[in-house]
Amino acid sequence: MKLKQKWTISNRFALGLFLTCLVVIVTKYVPGWGDLPRTLELWLGSDHHLHAVVGFCLTVALATLTAINSCSISRQLLFFLVLLALYGVDELVQLWVPHRQFSGEDFGASATGWAVAVFSWLILPRLARVSTRLLNKQ
Repeated sequence: MKLKQKWTISNRFALGLFLTCLVVIVTKYVPGWGDLPRTLELWLGSDHHLHAVVGFCLTVALATLTAINSCSISRQLLFFLVLLALYGVDELVQLWVPHRQFSGEDFGASATGWAVAVFSWLILPRLARVSTRLLNKQ
């Protein structure tokens, strides 16, 4: 986050979202702390849904907190691609954690959440601007 960036409501919400996702991720790695993720998985319907939700929320929260929207599109894309790579690293690390296991399906679910977040972050605002311009011309 930029040092001079104001703590707006959206930044506070993004920080809360980031910390929540971080707690969910950490509790999956600590033996005996898996009750929170299991409860969320039951509530959402499956662990893949939890991966998609965390993939979406973490991506949007980090993009908001880093104020990446003030950077060029190429830098934003690089930021989002690095996040996707980190989701892959998270899955690969599970090969060496005794009570966890690697799953390509989990990575696919996280990547789906990431893709929806990137679409929401990059495409939807541009579509809104185009539609506003078209409506104003009529």
